[in-house]
Amino acid sequence: MEKSLLFILFCCMGFVAKAQTIEEIKILDANEIVPVCIFDAPTAYQNGTTINIRLGETATSTVTVINKETGEPAYSMIYAGTDNILFDLKGKAKETYTLLINIEGMKYTGEFTL
Repeated sequence: MEKSLLFILFCCMGFVAKAQTIEEIKILDANEIVPVCIFDAPTAYQNGTTINIRLGETATSTVTVINKETGEPAYSMIYAGTDNILFDLKGKAKETYTLLINIEGMKYTGEFTL
């Protein structure tokens, strides 16, 4: 009988030890995380050669302006922690340009002529 009780005791201890095993929780890399919030679409305004972009909320963004005819970049800048972007394209050719805005992974595009 003592052997049976010892056997049951060892089985119960094994079960308890198995139940308390620590398992690793996988932390996702930044590239694997899907954004859960959606920013308001930015608005862009042109006043002559000056471009003003309003993001709707403070964010990190990349703004690129590409000459539509030649495909060459006319302007590119990374902005961190701002909701209002203002830049001047004075001295650039009077042609049509493509405006590319990347706000924390969300991409927007527009077109304007100087």
